Amino acid sequence: MIIMATFDTIMTKLNCPRCGHYGEFKIQAYLPSANCFTYKIGDPIINIKRKKVPECGIYEGYAECPSCEKDFHLLVSVEDKKVSSIEIDKSKKGYIE
Repeated sequence: MIIMATFDTIMTKLNCPRCGHYGEFKIQAYLPSANCFTYKIGDPIINIKRKKVPECGIYEGYAECPSCEKDFHLLVSVEDKKVSSIEIDKSKKGYIE
């Protein structure tokens, strides 16, 4: 049996920490609902699987810059079952050099 993780997508504008490009980024994040939905900051987490979704938490995110094509990690915050903020995770290096 093969089990694969499912990720949600979060669309937001930010600066690439690798090249400084400002624009719309597609962030892949493993949120507690794992519904493969697309969210923006402020959107409520949709729970179609009827499993308990935590009220709040910090989750890992990953993105690639459309300008320099390098990657970086992010921290996605959920508060009151909503995507509340996104920040660059400076503790992790990207995979693409």
